[in-house]
Amino acid sequence: MTRHRVSHYANGTSNGATSQTAKAPYAVVEKPLGSTKHVRIVGIGAGPSGLNLIRTLRKQLTNYELVIYDKNHDVGGTWFENRYPGCRCDVPSHNYQFSWRPNPEWSNFFAPAEEIRQYLCRICDEENMRDSIKTQHRVSGAWWDEARGMWDLTILNVVTGQEFRDEANFIIDGSGILEWPDIEGLQTFQGQLIHTASWPENFDHAGKTVAVIGNGSSGVQLVPAIQPDVKKLYHCVRTPTWIIPPRIMTMKVLGGPVMKSVLGEVEMDDKENFSQAQIEKFRSQPELYKRFVKAVEKDINGAFPIPNMTKLQVLNGGKMQAFSTEKVVQIVPEGIELNTGEVIKVDAIICATGFDNSFCPRFPVVGRAGNLQDRLRTETPKGYMSCALPGVPNYFTFLGPNGPIGHGSVFTLTEHIAKYITKVILKCQREGIKAIAPSDAAVDDYNQHIAAFMPRTAWQSSGRSWFKNGREDGPVTALHPGSRIHFFHMLGQVRGEDWDYVYDTPSQNRFAYLGNGFSTKELDPEFDSTWYLDEPDKL
Repeated sequence: MTRHRVSHYANGTSNGATSQTAKAPYAVVEKPLGSTKHVRIVGIGAGPSGLNLIRTLRKQLTNYELVIYDKNHDVGGTWFENRYPGCRCDVPSHNYQFSWRPNPEWSNFFAPAEEIRQYLCRICDEENMRDSIKTQHRVSGAWWDEARGMWDLTILNVVTGQEFRDEANFIIDGSGILEWPDIEGLQTFQGQLIHTASWPENFDHAGKTVAVIGNGSSGVQLVPAIQPDVKKLYHCVRTPTWIIPPRIMTMKVLGGPVMKSVLGEVEMDDKENFSQAQIEKFRSQPELYKRFVKAVEKDINGAFPIPNMTKLQVLNGGKMQAFSTEKVVQIVPEGIELNTGEVIKVDAIICATGFDNSFCPRFPVVGRAGNLQDRLRTETPKGYMSCALPGVPNYFTFLGPNGPIGHGSVFTLTEHIAKYITKVILKCQREGIKAIAPSDAAVDDYNQHIAAFMPRTAWQSSGRSWFKNGREDGPVTALHPGSRIHFFHMLGQVRGEDWDYVYDTPSQNRFAYLGNGFSTKELDPEFDSTWYLDEPDKL
């Protein structure tokens, strides 16, 4: 297996300039225009991104093979791993679904985690996706081989502990990374140490003294859910959290699309549960259901310009005591030591600290400039349209640097990202491209725009933020510089001029794909080879 740093590549340079290296003699490729070469694709993660990827590739590509590796023993990704009390979607349920698989049976305006997990498992089974997925397998390393234009990978079977090799023309990374808090002595704690993104099924919090670290979305959901049953609860809060008004209240106050068109026709109780009669109505009246879904989607899309976000502390009350993590000196075997010298003894520490937005992969990814882990541990993450990285050819990510993770439903986002990535792969298949990566110049220009745009938003304001990877002041690396519609519009077309290419042919002639003078369109007996007479005005 090739495991070395590659600092240059054949007949090209890392900044997209043309090399002066002599090219091999040119020869016509004996294939018709439109031929697609065979490619092998490895996906990482069988959550919403991975499942949607399977479907998108099936619909759009031919002559390919796909395997998706997932470390868990079942599909679902985030919704398999996040099982903590109170866990639910923070986006309206009817917006938090695939557009190609509407679900009229959501029980609540904000669906609980288990319901979302079951939705994903049902899709996986009904769409016969499991034959493309290897669960309990973790990608442990990836090395780019420039000469072959292939990724060499090592895969760990987490059940047997055995490691084996695989290879791929393309890697599509849809994995997430949980973040343990950076507190001295955390691993010395002798009680139960838990992360919300890896909740143990047999953990019972009732009657225990518990400390929760973090007050982001996970902490805000967890604390009120366990507070009535614990003996005592300490909530460690580093900074105030951003909270917007309740969604339905906002819809009513602002008179948004949902309120104007359909909310008055929908039955919900005071806990925002849909009545069984309402669910039956959604099933039996597809026009009403679609109108409701589109109204919810339009309302979510319109949230980007709302300026009235308010900083609020998590409220204290009952048996809950709160203190700032600035006063936490370290974790000791018995619990939490404060700067006063007092040790707060607890039975369990629950880390509700979300995910690591350094975008550093959990395994070595060695591209043209060495290990991506080394770069992202020391540099501000900079990507191209959130789904590609400079110097890392044939490697794509879902919701990488400056992806629109805070802009609404991830499900819809994965659909657009998967289509975009698929367009790039199809271009490579049809045009004889062996390696493709965004150019340094394009990435620099894109991130210059981000740096100029973000100070116009509340996200750039002073204070520690998940969007800034926990930093007080610094660049916003976890959000897209625009609305959801802006993001979808941006991904509508592949800007070929933003990419560096290495071609399959020794001559490196970009037009070798023109082939033997014939087109697959005229050689396909089922294709209407005079289609242009029927669509004179189509661009």
